[in-house]
Amino acid sequence: MQIGIIGLGRIGLGAARLALSAGHQVAAYDIRQLPEGELPPGLKMRESAAAVADASDATMIAVYDDAQVMTALAGDEGVLGVRRPGHVVAVLSTVEVSTVHRAGALAGSMGAALLDCGVSAGVAFSHGAKLAVAIGGDRRAVEHIRPALESFGDPVVYMGELGSGMTAKLARNLLHYCSGLVDREAALLAAQAGVAVGSFIEFVRGAELKGGGHMRYVTPAPDGGIEEPGLPPARYAVKDLHAALALARELRLSLPAATLAEQIFREGGAS
Repeated sequence: MQIGIIGLGRIGLGAARLALSAGHQVAAYDIRQLPEGELPPGLKMRESAAAVADASDATMIAVYDDAQVMTALAGDEGVLGVRRPGHVVAVLSTVEVSTVHRAGALAGSMGAALLDCGVSAGVAFSHGAKLAVAIGGDRRAVEHIRPALESFGDPVVYMGELGSGMTAKLARNLLHYCSGLVDREAALLAAQAGVAVGSFIEFVRGAELKGGGHMRYVTPAPDGGIEEPGLPPARYAVKDLHAALALARELRLSLPAATLAEQIFREGGAS
């Protein structure tokens, strides 16, 4: 396919490298002047977002934030300045779902199909691995550009209507950032109590492999929701968190995430 990429940060540049490796033609634009040595062989740089879109079957927008997405779409020399039947635009940037809907309405009025493409585990691009992709929008448009998506995504999961791909990405990021805080608290507690952090990490990773890791307490229901019961019995959670927090107090260590978790389980709000 002829693939266009707007924005050559970590995500855009990683997608470009993998798409080229898969045999696609890739044109790109970035507001920055990137050194030649940073660009993969075969990447064709264009003078504007519109020029990229004009040369592409599918255009990927991988800029920083909501404002930059709208500028890439509708600004001077934006992607939607090129009116071509069947043009598909996929937003890889992490933005608000309301921005996705606003961009989708604008794209539709200009004869283009917009998809929201949540990509996760961007660090994988640094060593040439593919990212997980959650895609939302018109299914025919998704299938039309699937070869492009699969060049840099594995798995590529169709989530549903426009906005669902970004919703899945935002929910996954919630898991990522919040669990990161808890990881830090757990390691601090172990270290302050004299446990070697490397040994603690080895133990935790072994337990996670046996216990199921993330989503182990979430079972999908037939209606698309969540089966109940979900979390472990509150009495176990309260008992164990209470013991951990007692140790933290002895060590004069503040664990705000654990404190909140204990409160939620104690009050029965975790069901």
